[in-house]
Formats: sequence, structure tokens, C-alpha cells
Amino acid sequence: FSIGMPALSLLLVFRTNNTYMRLNEARALWGRAVFLTRNIAQGVATALLFDDDLPQKAAARDAAAASCRYLAAFGWELNAKLTSPTCPDDVLRALFPPNEANWLAAQRNRPIQILAALRRVLHAQYRAGNLAVHEHRKLEEDIRDLDLVAGGCERLFSSPVPPTMSRHVIRCMVLWLLALPLVLAGTMAPVAVAFWVFVTSYIFVGIEEVGVQVEQPFEIVPMTQLCRTVMANLEDAFLQPPPELRG
Repeated sequence: FSIGMPALSLLLVFRTNNTYMRLNEARALWGRAVFLTRNIAQGVATALLFDDDLPQKAAARDAAAASCRYLAAFGWELNAKLTSPTCPDDVLRALFPPNEANWLAAQRNRPIQILAALRRVLHAQYRAGNLAVHEHRKLEEDIRDLDLVAGGCERLFSSPVPPTMSRHVIRCMVLWLLALPLVLAGTMAPVAVAFWVFVTSYIFVGIEEVGVQVEQPFEIVPMTQLCRTVMANLEDAFLQPPPELRG
């Protein structure tokens, strides 16, 4: 019995640490997604919306508006892919014309297609002379990092904790807890044995339940609130400043 206690403790600690590492990585990925979308939005607004000396000003304004829609859709579509068995089309139909919304809705990987469309918009502005080389390179680097964030989220989502590990931990814990009253019998009063078996079971089952709760990190990370934060950041980034503050 005393030999099995360290082994069970190691199993519980290893499993819980593994799931918490997944949760921490998911939170870091979404935090980076919020930062990158804000950074891209500020760069696009500065280069294409607030600059009055562009060769094709109307096209630049349209591209800035399209970029804003793509950035807004990216977060909601990534959220839907990671949390919903079926991805609804309401966000796409609210942001895009019917033809483009239908095309995006038919894609297998909507977040990546949205980033590809954003790349095409910015590349067209670079070819038209509305984006300088260094501006286009910086925006392209940020979009590439956002693509890596989406890939990291897909990796976490598609590679859950092996079920064999969870089942083995539960079996070992049940066997150990069933043997605990037999070991304590005769060492104290029956009421005390029942009390300490209950307390010990509560502690160990609680640790196991914590591990179960964080096995799927995207069910815990507040992604809907983060998507709303992205929307608020986009509103701030594309808000027209007074003429005397544009530089």
C-alpha cells in the first residue's frame, strides 16, 4: 500500500501538470492573437486609412475596410472551429457580401482562408503603390505570426491528452482508495476510518477532476470575451483621429 502511494501521486501530478501546460499554451496563443490583430489593424489604418498622400486613395480606403472585416472574422471563425462541432455562418454573412460569405463558408479551414484573403488585399495595395516595402513586409510578418497562432491552436485541439493515461490514473486511484479502509481498520475507531477515507477520497478525486476540467483548454479559455476584445481593438484602431493629430 505504501509503495503504491508515491506511484499514484506521480501519476496525478504528471497528468495535472500536462493538462495545465496545455491550458497555459492555449491562453498564450490567444493572447498573442489579440496582440497581432491589434498590431495589424493599427498598421493598416496608419498606412491606408489615415495617409492622405496615397496614389490611389479610394482603393486604399476600401482595402482598409476589407482588412478590418477580415481581422474581425478571423477571431470568431477560429473560436468557432475550436469550440463548435459545426461552424455557423452568421459572422461571415454579417461582415461580407453574399458571394464572398458563401465562398468562405464552404472552405475547410476558414481562419486560414481569411488570412489568405487579407494577404491578397495587402499585396494588391503594395502593387498599387499604396503600401511601402517596409510597411508591407511588417504586415506580412504579423500575418505569418497570426497563421502560426492558428496552427498552434489546431495542434492543441487535434492532439488531446491520451485517454489511456486518464483511464490508468482513475483505475489506480480507485484501487488505492478501495484498499485504504482495509489498511486503516484496527488502527482507529470505525467512524475515524470512515472520516479519513472520505477526506482522502475527496482530495484525490478533486485533483483528478481538476485534470479532467483542463484537458480541453479551449473550453476554459474565455475566447468569446477575447473575440469581443479584438472587436473593440479594431474599433479603436480604425477610429479617425482629429486632423491635427494625424501627423
